[in-house]
Amino acid sequence: MEGWIKIHRKILDHWIFQNPIYFRAWIIMLFTVNYESKKVLIGHTLYDCDRGQSVLSLDNWVDKFGVSKKCGAWTIQKVRTFFDLLENDGMITRENLVKTTRLTICKY
Repeated sequence: MEGWIKIHRKILDHWIFQNPIYFRAWIIMLFTVNYESKKVLIGHTLYDCDRGQSVLSLDNWVDKFGVSKKCGAWTIQKVRTFFDLLENDGMITRENLVKTTRLTICKY
C-alpha cells in the first residue's frame, strides 16, 4: 500500500487522542480502510467496498488492533465497545453483512 493520510491538529483536542489505546486503533483503522473503491470476495459473496470503507470481520479487527501493554489483547467485545463509541460520535457507520461488517469512516 502506498500513499498518505492527513490528520488535522484538532485531533489533539479530540477525546480519542486522550486515550492512547483508542488513538492507536483509530490510526490503524485509517490506514486499513480502502483508499479507492474495489470489490472484495468473502466466501462465495462479492461485496462492493468504497473509499473509506472496510469489510473486515470483528475477528479481523481484533487481529489488526493486536495487543496493548495497557489493556492487553483486544477482544471482540472490546472492538464492539470501541466501534459503539465511534458510531455514537458520528466517526463511523456500520452495516452488518453476512459473515462480515461493512465499516465506513465518516468524513474520510
